[in-house]
Amino acid sequence: MQTHLPKVEAILVHCSKGINRSPAVAMALNDLFGFGCDPDVLVKQHPEATHRPYDILIQEAKK
Repeated sequence: MQTHLPKVEAILVHCSKGINRSPAVAMALNDLFGFGCDPDVLVKQHPEATHRPYDILIQEAKK
């Protein structure tokens, strides 16, 4: 995946019941892969984001 990052223009994260979950997953992917979005701006844009999915993804990535 790292070799494709310069070519990535957008990522769509969809969860049928994930109004709060999808933004958290997108934020975690941004932080893990360095897509360049300002994390503070994302948090302000998506205050509804659930922290648990974010935390789980970050923890799993560290393993």
